Amino acid sequence: MQARMNNIAMIAPEAMHALQALGASAEKGGVPELTVGLVHLRASQINSCSVCVDMHPRLMKKAGESDKRIMAVSAWRDAPYFTDAGRTGADRGGDAACGPGRPGSGRDLGRGGEAL
Repeated sequence: MQARMNNIAMIAPEAMHALQALGASAEKGGVPELTVGLVHLRASQINSCSVCVDMHPRLMKKAGESDKRIMAVSAWRDAPYFTDAGRTGADRGGDAACGPGRPGSGRDLGRGGEAL
């Protein structure tokens, strides 16, 4: 199998540093580790980063996330496994990947602009 594109971390390492700094800031701000994991996984699903889609579930599982929740992230709106905080995290993952209200973001699919 051949990669569709080069790894962005190799092309623009500054971008990876910025993403890592953003993640560290969220953790320091009190966002629970598992919620950060949901955001990362959802954004990775939307932007089709296969390395990240492979990595984040493993990290989430190591942090104590359940298989049910990991597997249901792509269907977070209707899955019964998420709290309001988890749904908001998945919604913000869509915003991070696409921009708020843009196709693929958490608020583009008919919930009247609501986050949850």
